[in-house]
Amino acid sequence: PIMNALLRHICVTWEAREGLTTFWVNGERSVRKVGKKDTTVRGGGSVILGQEQDSVGGRFDSEQSFVGEITDVHVWDRVLTAGAIRAVSQGCYSAGGNIIDWATIPFIAGGNVSIKDNNDCEV
Repeated sequence: PIMNALLRHICVTWEAREGLTTFWVNGERSVRKVGKKDTTVRGGGSVILGQEQDSVGGRFDSEQSFVGEITDVHVWDRVLTAGAIRAVSQGCYSAGGNIIDWATIPFIAGGNVSIKDNNDCEV
């Protein structure tokens, strides 16, 4: 799909046993690829959004940072069904991820970052 400045719902699923990674845009499946099979993601660590890092835990280059808006990031410990992905893409409020829930996760903002509530949704 065409990616421009309009709001998009992006979802990426990864199934560890088969190594299948699937990209979804606005609730529709886009690209699928098989990568590493039988891999485990260990606990601990941190998630960095909007910035490419040159080494683990640091060495950030401001020229390699995301410019735009990011909201409602969630991570689950399972692959959501196609129906669940469509439902999340169509609604503003849903059950958050059980690993990362945008509404409750503690975070640290660094650099030129503005934190605002997502007021695009109406209940």
